[in-house]
Parts: sequence; C-alpha cells; structure tokens
Amino acid sequence: VGNGEDSLFWDDPWLEEGVSLRDRFPRLAGLFTDQGVSVGEMCRRGWDMGGGGWSWRRPLFVWEEELLAVCCGLFHNVILQPNELDRWHWRSLHSNVFTVKGAYQTLTRAEEEAEPMLNSTELVWNKVVPVKVSVFAWRFMENRIPTRDNLFKRGILNFDAQHCVLGCGFNETLSHLFFTCD
Repeated sequence: VGNGEDSLFWDDPWLEEGVSLRDRFPRLAGLFTDQGVSVGEMCRRGWDMGGGGWSWRRPLFVWEEELLAVCCGLFHNVILQPNELDRWHWRSLHSNVFTVKGAYQTLTRAEEEAEPMLNSTELVWNKVVPVKVSVFAWRFMENRIPTRDNLFKRGILNFDAQHCVLGCGFNETLSHLFFTCD
C-alpha cells in the first residue's frame, strides 16, 4: 500500500498477511457504517483504539471490543507513503510478476494440492473484479465461449468449419484455444 487512497480498508488485502480485514474480522466489518472507506481516509480519521475512524451501527459488545483491539493492533507498524500511489502485487508461489501462465498454474494447483482454494464462484463474482471480466470468466468455466466447436454444437457452423481460427489444423475447442494452441 502506498498512500492508501485506492485501497479499500475492509475489502482489499492491504496488510502483509494478504487477507482482507473483512475476511479476518467479518463481525466488525458488518457493524462498521462507512463500508467504502479507503485505507488512507481511515488512517487520517484515526484507526487506533478509541480513534475517530471507528463508527458503528450500534455500541459494540465487550467481545467485539476485544476483536477491535486485535484489529487495531495490526496497524501499529503500518506507515503509509503519502507521495506514493497504491499498487497491486501478484502473489504466487512461482513469481511476484504476473503472467497468464502463472495465473493458470495458481488456479490449477488447487486440484493437485490438498489445500483448498477459494470457491470459484467467490473468485469470479467478486466486487473487486470488473463485471465484464466476471461474465467472461463465468462463461469460460461453463464452456459458453463461442468457440467454433460450440457454434457447431448449436447448429450455427457446419462440421468442416470447426477448425481453429489460428490455422493450426485442430478443432477449436475451449481448452485448445486457451491452453494448447500454438
């Protein structure tokens, strides 16, 4: 995080752990009144225990105040950089640089490992993801992309028109087009 102006306090994974505060403290996030507050704005208001940044729909119970103390403890070592914009960082086992191959490996590794990944629905239908990207990803997962193979199945193309548009000679299926076509 840089100045915190483009990072949402509750929804973006802006702390070192890489988990959003909403995921870590769902009860507090649900009670907080200003859901769209940025990290920078929250810092200016005062995010320490008893600071002016905290506004609740109702008074907190004692156990919720204890949760708030734990939450506030996470901010002691946070120093925002006023002259630096917020940036997204790709976190992967393979590299800190985003590549489509790395994203594919991250998405497919869940099948190979015992450690479960996010539910695909949560991954795709996420308010941080632009709607057009969510729609495309959903269509991709449901094999609803208009590949030549799918257009043939729907009776739109003839049998001989199924060959890949890139001229490799194979039938244009979803997996061929996105993963195996040269």
